Amino acid sequence: MLSPIPRDSHGNPVTRGTPEKMSASSVYMADFKHIEDTQQLAQSSQLKKHAQRVMNAINTLVENIDNSEKVTSVLKLVGKAHALKHKVDLVYFKILCGVILEVLGEEYPEVVTPEVGIAWTKFLATVCSGIKAVYEEVGWTQQSTSTG
Repeated sequence: MLSPIPRDSHGNPVTRGTPEKMSASSVYMADFKHIEDTQQLAQSSQLKKHAQRVMNAINTLVENIDNSEKVTSVLKLVGKAHALKHKVDLVYFKILCGVILEVLGEEYPEVVTPEVGIAWTKFLATVCSGIKAVYEEVGWTQQSTSTG
């Protein structure tokens, strides 16, 4: 069963993870490439804010999984911003999804059973597919030689 990510006392999705995991995913983001030290990266308010936005978007998708209009709206917003404004290559969405799955499994092993892990894997693959469709809709041309 797919359920939203646990929330903190303020109702925000918990964005926990080791500095190493944060470092692994952040090197693909232009705004964070200049930060090489994992401790500095772990303390970056900008990275924490972005992680919170990512997890909020994922939770919105999960909470509205039966509302195709809302899901489409969120995917278009994320896809257009990352394709047109941030120029993020699609392969990085797949990498980030892998990091998210790994962190969820490590942080919530009692919740992320093998069956739940499979559900999250399928869900995040669908999210990536939806974002890819938005990229194609806006005429994205791949910016790197990465494949994914």
